[in-house]
Amino acid sequence: CTCEKCRLTADRQRVMALQTALRRAQAQDEARARARGGGPDPRLELDRPEPPVVKAPRSPPPPPPRSFGSASGDSVPGSPGVSPYAPPPPPSAPPVPPMPPLLPPQQPAVSLETLVENCHKLLEKFHYSWEMMPLVLVILNYAGSDLEEASRKIDEAHWVVHQWQLYERSLCSILELQARKRTYGVCCS
Repeated sequence: CTCEKCRLTADRQRVMALQTALRRAQAQDEARARARGGGPDPRLELDRPEPPVVKAPRSPPPPPPRSFGSASGDSVPGSPGVSPYAPPPPPSAPPVPPMPPLLPPQQPAVSLETLVENCHKLLEKFHYSWEMMPLVLVILNYAGSDLEEASRKIDEAHWVVHQWQLYERSLCSILELQARKRTYGVCCS
């Protein structure tokens, strides 16, 4: 559907997905940095509020699964024939090979103020809301804090999105045309 409400919902979902991906990538990068023995890169660290603490649910734990096909009475907990030991779990899957780090290429240290200032310049240039700042900050980091390079990457992404929209429109037009032909053929035959 291309109505305003559906379009806005899709846009919000895209932004939320990008923000989630950014948070996951940052968490992975920080974990890798800690695993290597160093702390997180101070150039990349921004003031982030702590996530809210979620209280544990107060519902009782689920009852153990019961066996229904047994005649030995083991479907009732504590009855004769029930073993207190569960069968051993199946062997776990082999470990996944480590992924290459998602960190931007090493670059000379840039002050946090300069990084935030450049980020604001990009937000203003592309008329983005402040909610886009984390994404723009990542783009700026990958561009080595170079405004021109970051602008070029954003322009390139706009072009790719525009090409995809053109492709979707042409595909929808073709499908609508085919549907009309089928409808016309059914009505007029």
